[in-house]
Amino acid sequence: MRSTIKSSLIILTMLLSGCTKHEVVVNHFNDRTSGDTAEVRIIGFTTYSHLWDGYDCNQPYTMPPKGWYPHVRQTFEKQSVYIDKGFKKSSLPKNKYPLDMAEYHVRSGKLLTFWASNHLSDQRSCQKMITIRPEKDHLYEFRNSNDQNMCYFEVYEINKSTGTVKVMKATDYSDLCHK
Repeated sequence: MRSTIKSSLIILTMLLSGCTKHEVVVNHFNDRTSGDTAEVRIIGFTTYSHLWDGYDCNQPYTMPPKGWYPHVRQTFEKQSVYIDKGFKKSSLPKNKYPLDMAEYHVRSGKLLTFWASNHLSDQRSCQKMITIRPEKDHLYEFRNSNDQNMCYFEVYEINKSTGTVKVMKATDYSDLCHK
């Protein structure tokens, strides 16, 4: 009788442990807290948007221990994400972009890459990787949006005292690191 109860408890525990929800492990981008930094704002990112920094042409990026590039989102949530650290806001229109926004401190003087992915209404995927070399104490804004048929990926430098905007060329690694 005692062994039957013990066996039943073990089986019940095993069955219930299969029902627990497993947390998805995501490497989330963390603010840089030491050294020279710049500010980056990302507007309209998706669950699959990534941001990585601190590497250079002769010093490749090192993957985090989990083997993924850092996600802009903390988890795979469906709600909008809004991380406002009080950076100067731009004078760009806000109406055509999704509500998602995140602000981060990044390393300056090194390369920074933002990778975004969108799905259009017909389920086609469009992706863009933009690499810049942020300057110390400057503010940059990446914008990622789509309409029914087209994806838009933009990068701007924001004047931190006035909020005025300078359009930047969407460069990639090969534009900055000639080999």
